[in-house]
Amino acid sequence: MVKRIAGLSVGMVMLLSLLCACGGGETAVKSFPFALEKPFITNLSDSQKILRTEIVLEVTDEALVTSLVEESYKIEDTVISILRELTDKEVAQPGIKDELKTKILDALKAEFGEIGEQISKVYFTTFVVAKS
Repeated sequence: MVKRIAGLSVGMVMLLSLLCACGGGETAVKSFPFALEKPFITNLSDSQKILRTEIVLEVTDEALVTSLVEESYKIEDTVISILRELTDKEVAQPGIKDELKTKILDALKAEFGEIGEQISKVYFTTFVVAKS
């Protein structure tokens, strides 16, 4: 599990470095990935289906990664609360992942207050809906 997380972290650092590279002489904002250890698995509202997803957060302060590890339970609770509200129809809608990214990001910023502003993006590394 540690090798997988380390490998994912290295891969995400490389990916995020490419995504954050700005052209035209602009200075790129440095970012750091925070991959949650456990996947999120929850029932969809009023459905026999479950959603399994894994999330990586992008933060703009490397020191925040340590804080997020210590308070990962807050992230887990916030994300699960949002995902459990989803219905079967909503998950099937085009653009639902982008909507969820925005909703999760806004909720995490609210949960963490001032330091939450340093959470800049949410990425889904897995997003699977299956019958339970």
